[in-house]
Amino acid sequence: MLLQGWAPSHLYATTISMDETIRVQGREITRDDVELIRRLIEANPSLNRTRLSKELSLLWDWRAASGLGDLEPVQIQLVEEPGLLHLFQCLLARYHYLGFRSTVGENIKYIVFDHRQNPLACLLFGSAAWKCAPRDEFIGWDAETRRANDVRGSLG
Repeated sequence: MLLQGWAPSHLYATTISMDETIRVQGREITRDDVELIRRLIEANPSLNRTRLSKELSLLWDWRAASGLGDLEPVQIQLVEEPGLLHLFQCLLARYHYLGFRSTVGENIKYIVFDHRQNPLACLLFGSAAWKCAPRDEFIGWDAETRRANDVRGSLG
């Protein structure tokens, strides 16, 4: 069986016999792994290399703790302006397992960005989360402190 792949420069193809050991980022690639990649490509012919690599990373639980520092410092931004709201809705529609249709009731939204302004996470808190006795007690808030920190008035 032959493995058709791309060299790191992506400029030329290489052919490797599956009798040879292939190690990628510390992982030994087996015949089963190659078959999984083939099935993934066959089932999703529109996947580009970037999306395919992300899918494989998820399937193989492939992460590097050393890469986390590349994201810092992170910034948590309140979603107030229309452009950020559109980004928030698009990200939820694309990546949340339920998709996105609309929000119900009062809520507050945040997007977490890395230091290059790439979105990392979307946070959506419904009105029930604004008054939560166990949480308020844990963080030391009484009714007056909660009122002083209420940001709902900034929602248009």
